[in-house]
Amino acid sequence: MYEWIGKLTRQTKRFRQLANLLHLLPDWLLYAIFYALGNLIYLISGTELRNRIRINMDDLLVRLTRRQIRRLLRAYYRNLAVTLFEVIFGFWRLPRGQAGKLHTAGEHFLQEALSQGKGAIIYAPHVGNFFYYYWYLSNHYNCLTVGTSGSPELKPIYSQYEQMGCLGLDYDETSPLQMIRTLRNHLEQNGVIFILGDFWRRQFPLTELFGKRTRGPQGAAALALDQMTPVIPFSGFRTKGFSHHLVFEEPIYLHELFSRSQRSEAALLLNHSMEQTILSHPEQWFYWFNLHDRWEQD
Repeated sequence: MYEWIGKLTRQTKRFRQLANLLHLLPDWLLYAIFYALGNLIYLISGTELRNRIRINMDDLLVRLTRRQIRRLLRAYYRNLAVTLFEVIFGFWRLPRGQAGKLHTAGEHFLQEALSQGKGAIIYAPHVGNFFYYYWYLSNHYNCLTVGTSGSPELKPIYSQYEQMGCLGLDYDETSPLQMIRTLRNHLEQNGVIFILGDFWRRQFPLTELFGKRTRGPQGAAALALDQMTPVIPFSGFRTKGFSHHLVFEEPIYLHELFSRSQRSEAALLLNHSMEQTILSHPEQWFYWFNLHDRWEQD
């Protein structure tokens, strides 16, 4: 999957020219083109990759039939194609008409949390177009994210959004001490941190996701416990065409539920909230293609 993204992002100049041409087309036609492209990618992606994704879906979505899984698999490819268009070609549309297609619900939860003066942590999985959601937060709040632009495939995308004011720290290039200091200072200034909690690294602590042993970040839980910062579960997903729905849920006050020594238990609670978001829109979760690499062998 990353190889495909790399082939696209390496052609920066050509795709900027193509983006200018695509700007002339109406949204309905652009969506139809990339919807069809998703079906084409599904056909040419290779049996091995399709089967791998299907097996991963079968493994977690046990209540779905084979026919439902096949439909979900096609929808996954279509959503991936449309999202790649938005991220690579469509980012220049955000300051103009596209911003009006990001609809929010429950945003008062974030505003009420910030009124306490301890900042806020937005916690979400890679569902929908998470680049757009971070752009929205960066344009409305003093927001910082933690991601990874270390891979050559993703770095051009992160650079585009950084130029638009979306600032962040890198998992792979920032030392743990520097990262925690920066994030603490940001929260002390009543800032917002947007954390995608389903990142995976072999060096992350052991945890569980969907009842399976895996490794995941515990930084959000640690910050929330140490700083007494509210964590706001967040979900963003595509509704129709290029429109997206951004949902802010009621804050979780981890410091009222756990002690500082119970970081793992607090992180597990946040994982459960992510699971619900993923299950509500499984065709829009990015990581189906490499989910099997995450599970710990007993």
